[in-house]
Formats: sequence, C-alpha cells, structure tokens
Amino acid sequence: MKIITTIAAGIIISLSMPAVAFAHVVVTPTEVTSESRQIFTLSVPNEKDVAVTAVTLTIPEGIDDLQPNVSAGWNISTQANAKGVIQSVTWKGEIPAGQRADLVFKAMAPAKTGDIAWKATQVYADGSQTKWDQSPDRHDEQSVDSGPYSVTHVTAGDDTASNKATTDTNGSTALLVASGAFILSAAGLFIRRK
Repeated sequence: MKIITTIAAGIIISLSMPAVAFAHVVVTPTEVTSESRQIFTLSVPNEKDVAVTAVTLTIPEGIDDLQPNVSAGWNISTQANAKGVIQSVTWKGEIPAGQRADLVFKAMAPAKTGDIAWKATQVYADGSQTKWDQSPDRHDEQSVDSGPYSVTHVTAGDDTASNKATTDTNGSTALLVASGAFILSAAGLFIRRK
C-alpha cells in the first residue's frame, strides 16, 4: 500500500509540473526557418492578484522588419536604435488577475541559425514587475519576480528544402532500381521455366 501511495504522489506531482511551466511569458512559434517572415505570438499570463498594465519584449539581435499587430485595448510603442532597428516593443493595456493576453507581431527571422532568447518584463498595477530574463537551464535563480525567457530555434530553411529534395530524389531512384530488379528477376524465372 505504501508503494502505491508513493507512486500516486509522484504521478500527481509530475502532472502538476507542466501547469507551472505553462505559466511563463512565451513567444511562439518555438522553431522557425532562417530569413523567413513569421507571425509571432507573445502569450502573457497574469498570476498575481493585481492587473498587468504593461508588457515589454526585448527584441533579440537578428530579428528584422518587426511590425506589431493592433490589439484592441492596447497602446503599442517601440524603441529603435540609430539604424531604425526595433530593439523593444511595449504594450500598455490591462490583463486582469487570472487572465491572459496573446499579443501578435510579424517579423523576419534571423539569417543565422541557432537559439534566440525572448526576454520580457511584466509591469503590474501596484508597480511590481516580473522579469522573464533567466536562462531556462538555471532553475535555481528563478523567483516570484523572475523566470525563464522563451526560446525560438532558427533552422536553415534552404538546407532543409534541399535535403528534402535530395531525399525525394533518392527515394524515387531507389524505387526505380527496385522495380527494375523485380522485372528482371520475374523475366529470368519465366525464361528459365521455358
């Protein structure tokens, strides 16, 4: 009975862990191809008892041509560097306690492959903040006021397409060779029986 209780407790704990993990500020999709135009969604939960009044997203290096979508009830401002490249976007509005908002923007994915980090800050009506600026691998440094940043993996778009084309060509060639071998074998058996 003790073993069953321990197993049941372990299952309950493991099932409750994903619910905590999903409560982060997250940018999706989590994987894009290099230099592709993408629609990104910034999903912002509010787990405090006071409303979220602003969200600022730091734009990773390499993201270009960013355009935030108009969202009802939200004022949007951007901060750019001297070259006009947007470095952060701030949405000001309200997310009541226990609710969430999905804020959308379009942008060009970086040319360089690898992981890009989306760091964000939530500001609440009481002036407190939650910063999503910690590495997802460093769980020990997370607290009520900080958490892991979201990551998007950038893959090589052209390489993927050429690999797929090569695989398709190789598959077709193998099918033709196998078909030819089958026909020759069948013909050989037919001739041999005569």
